[in-house]
Amino acid sequence: MTYNSGLEFEALHPASIPLKREKPGSSSGWRGLLVALLLAAFCCLTPSQGTAAPDIPAYDLALSQYESGKYRDATATLTAALGNTPKSVPMELLLTRCYYELKEWDEAVFHAQSAVEINPSDPEAHLWLGRSYGRKAGASHSLKLAVATREEFEKAVALAPHNVEARRDLMEYYLEAPWILGGSKDKAGKEAETIAALDPVEGSLALAQVDAGTGHLALARQQYQRALTFKVNRAGPYLEAADFFLAQGDATNFNRAVEAAIAANASDVRVKYYRGVELVLQGTELNEAERELKSYLAEAPSRDDFPSRAEALSWLGELYARSGKKQLAAQQYKAALAMDPGLAQARQGLARLR
Repeated sequence: MTYNSGLEFEALHPASIPLKREKPGSSSGWRGLLVALLLAAFCCLTPSQGTAAPDIPAYDLALSQYESGKYRDATATLTAALGNTPKSVPMELLLTRCYYELKEWDEAVFHAQSAVEINPSDPEAHLWLGRSYGRKAGASHSLKLAVATREEFEKAVALAPHNVEARRDLMEYYLEAPWILGGSKDKAGKEAETIAALDPVEGSLALAQVDAGTGHLALARQQYQRALTFKVNRAGPYLEAADFFLAQGDATNFNRAVEAAIAANASDVRVKYYRGVELVLQGTELNEAERELKSYLAEAPSRDDFPSRAEALSWLGELYARSGKKQLAAQQYKAALAMDPGLAQARQGLARLR
């Protein structure tokens, strides 16, 4: 649900202060947890020559496997197909996305580089190469790759200047990177203003993120509230706002954001998670909250931009704790921590049970 463009700057530079844009579902990557689905980023970039999806059954099968969270199966399908379909940008990029979800950064970089080599003018290829470089930079603490991340984002924006996804990733880099790596709060603000001129909804989210990242939380709240006034047929923008309000302990606006997401697209599986959280916080309809969270756990694929299974389990733990079911609560918290040892909510919840 958020942009998750790549690297953790505090791992590279101790003086950096990463933006806390809470994205459900990830404790790694950019420290910003909007939500922009990776698939949406794949589909909405301005296509250039060579980016049209190949009309072959193998690609369709792999895309279906990807969307279902079967990333390893998708890589096998694509690898086999590439033997018969050389120099395919879409297949290389779908492989990149699969390995990105698998957190196999070397493979993600390799296939993104292959896509760029096939078509150097493809903005999507540069965007995904930047994202993959960013994640690899965070894992390896590489300053060189951090700079390469920025350069690829800048290329993507230069090739597709009207694309909000590419500009948002570049904005996040400028916002979070230390100056020595090309970070600039002023440049981040200008990118946010450009995004606002292109798309008022995404502009409100981008401006809110810059405000939050520069410590202007009241202004960020105003921008997220403004985002709730727009009517769109997708849940993502409202869920990004919900993340901010939840992190700020603003239950009223959190509820408004969740209800707006439900009205926009109740079939979005992420809505089950947020509805469950909403009901847990309200302390009402806890049976319904349990159904929503369990349904999310059963149905949602493991996606970098979705709420994580660990977070969903932690909220189940909170639900059981509030219901007086301490043993069940402890089981959920422990399961969450086994998946994500750094998840503060689960760690604190377990401590409260002792």
